[in-house]
Amino acid sequence: MGKQDQQKVAVITGASQGIGAGLVDAYRKLGHAVVATSRTIAPANDAGVLTVPGDIADPATADRLVSAAVERFGRIDTLV
Repeated sequence: MGKQDQQKVAVITGASQGIGAGLVDAYRKLGHAVVATSRTIAPANDAGVLTVPGDIADPATADRLVSAAVERFGRIDTLV
């Protein structure tokens, strides 16, 4: 198994500020890859963070987020 196969992946909604942004940092410090989403999120400078802009209440955004997470990291373990 490669590192990617072992690394946990967390999806964090509302990740551009406040508690959501804090959770992104906390999960990264724990070694998780993170898929971060919010309506106004900027691209990340961290290879372990994939940002997906959009309103998570929109089913199209949710579909893009899941597809991008699985394509980039191969799995989703946690949703916050």
